[in-house]
Amino acid sequence: MAVPSVSVACEGVTILQCVPAPRKDYHLAEMDGESLLYCHEKMTMVYLNESAAVIWRLCDGQRTVGQIVDVLKSAYPSLSHQMGAEVCDTIQQFVRYSMLDGIET
Repeated sequence: MAVPSVSVACEGVTILQCVPAPRKDYHLAEMDGESLLYCHEKMTMVYLNESAAVIWRLCDGQRTVGQIVDVLKSAYPSLSHQMGAEVCDTIQQFVRYSMLDGIET
């Protein structure tokens, strides 16, 4: 099923200038090589594929989305042409599920 896109911003700037941070109620767990985010309050668990887990770890409240894109472009140069779109799409999904602070719909 296709997930509708979400337009995100933070205080009137573009998504690349936002500084996303994980909400305090979400906790990352590694189980058998899989990454899961758990929210006790909502009693929900979200599976993260490998790339989403890397992006989640980089959403530390210190880096902008643009800096996250740059880090990943440096780490994966063969994928740099698609990195901006993938990071922004993943962060939009995190926002859609209210998993981040510092960025809003």
